[in-house]
Amino acid sequence: MKSFFPIFLAFAASSCYASMEELSYTVEEVYNSGEFERRNFATGQAFACTNASYYNGNPIRVFLALKKYIDGDNDKHMIIPMTLPVFTVRHLDNGNVVEDRTCLYLGKDYAQCAPTPNSPYIEIRHPGVQIAFTRQIGGFMTASSAATEYTSLKALLIQNGLGNQLETKYYAFARYNAPGAQGPRRNEVWIFKASN
Repeated sequence: MKSFFPIFLAFAASSCYASMEELSYTVEEVYNSGEFERRNFATGQAFACTNASYYNGNPIRVFLALKKYIDGDNDKHMIIPMTLPVFTVRHLDNGNVVEDRTCLYLGKDYAQCAPTPNSPYIEIRHPGVQIAFTRQIGGFMTASSAATEYTSLKALLIQNGLGNQLETKYYAFARYNAPGAQGPRRNEVWIFKASN
């Protein structure tokens, strides 16, 4: 594990992070003069995902496993450009965390032809329509600070009469900056709209 850490930091500090393709979405509505917004994430997108429990919840090992896949550890030995954001879907049971699943967006060129991972711990997902409420926050987001933002944003949505629309079994937190990057940072928590 120790030998991978410098590689991770070297990638994390790369200036190419600024020009990466971002996950596609449409802003459907902005609330309270920009306090938060409702987004519709485009359908037909592909994601490489893995369960954090396979790596003892270690976020560096989770990221490196996904990075290895896009660096060619797949059935086509295909190198896929890094994209933004890296996000984690947190599954809940009565408010308790039961699973963290971290995902990489694979970009529009791979939506229908993503190569099969060589690792049995990585899967390719093609979710349907996803509508989420979110706002941007700065700083270095951790799982703990994401949980705090989830509680705060959820309270704001309830205050604005949207509580009965919210999915309560999962939410996601997204990071748009390399972990070692300096300057302003962009993070988001996505609270999804319930499907029914």
